[in-house]
Amino acid sequence: MWHTADLTMQVTKNEWNMLCKSKKFHYNNQGKRAKLYCNDYKDQGVVVEVCMLGRGSEDYQAYLVKMTVNFSKLLKDKEHIELASDSDNEHVISHLEGIIAELFEGIEDNESPVGYSIELSSFQLSRLDYTLQVRGLSKEEIHLYLRALQKGDVRAFKAVKDRWRHEIKQPYKDSFYMENDSVTINIYDKQSQVCNRHYDEAVIQAASGILRIEIQCKAPKLGSIKRRGKYKVSTRDVLSFLSSEISEELIKKYLKKITKTKPYYPLDTIKTGINKSSYRKQKKDRLLALVQKMSKKGKRLSDVWKDLYQEDSSRFRVDIAAIEELGFNPIPLPEKHGLPSEKIPLPNLLDRLFDGSKNN
Repeated sequence: MWHTADLTMQVTKNEWNMLCKSKKFHYNNQGKRAKLYCNDYKDQGVVVEVCMLGRGSEDYQAYLVKMTVNFSKLLKDKEHIELASDSDNEHVISHLEGIIAELFEGIEDNESPVGYSIELSSFQLSRLDYTLQVRGLSKEEIHLYLRALQKGDVRAFKAVKDRWRHEIKQPYKDSFYMENDSVTINIYDKQSQVCNRHYDEAVIQAASGILRIEIQCKAPKLGSIKRRGKYKVSTRDVLSFLSSEISEELIKKYLKKITKTKPYYPLDTIKTGINKSSYRKQKKDRLLALVQKMSKKGKRLSDVWKDLYQEDSSRFRVDIAAIEELGFNPIPLPEKHGLPSEKIPLPNLLDRLFDGSKNN
């Protein structure tokens, strides 16, 4: 499933001038660069802005059109909870093409060497959010899943920063928000998000118990998917990327990397299991030290890799696998986890997402 996409396209100065005269676009000269914007289709899932791309020659100046698309709203006006899937592709693409036709009607630079009417294929996909959500969770379960993510193996990620390179804190009280050059991982309590945005009570209630998982693929990741050749995709063809197979593969990949694959148990249960195992004493001692360290507040698997393993990735990987082979996640539940005994162990998030039940 998928939620948001960014589509971009360059236009000429002549086309910019035509857009300036269009009643659908509004002019904003605040900030360093003048820009045009159109929010008329926001409730239907499309927001557009146009800005100058630096300074070109006297004869040629390029401008960038950026269109942000919300597939849920393309499916249903003002939709905030449900997600678009494979079965919705024909409808959402048709709706998007209709909006583009209305927005850019009559915008065509016949003097341009690449003159054309603006349509969906004129745009290039520069970002796509593959998204799933788990439903029916208690507040305690949502908190524990987000805690597990925060304590996970985040060596491949860094804090998200704004355009001035200032670190952006978690966007909502209950969220996990990190990035690298390829993707941004955004996982959050959906109800906390809609409360933060002051949506109406019906939306807030509909979002109860939902944990949303977003893998926001940037241009380098989209390019990587194309180069691998496993999927027949093109950034000039948005529809080719709207694939549940790609979505599932990426979400599984990153969740497994961060929080591993096994269910979550209390520390004492994990230690008992290690002590009863057939591992040699030296190995048991290492595993016990690992999970004990992980039980400390604020400690991540990344910290354990650095502090206990001196960044020896091979040994670290072997010991994580040894704990999981016993059926335990290396991230223990906190002592005061708030779960009733019948809900222990807490299933791994991967199992909750892909067990085929009441999710998404």
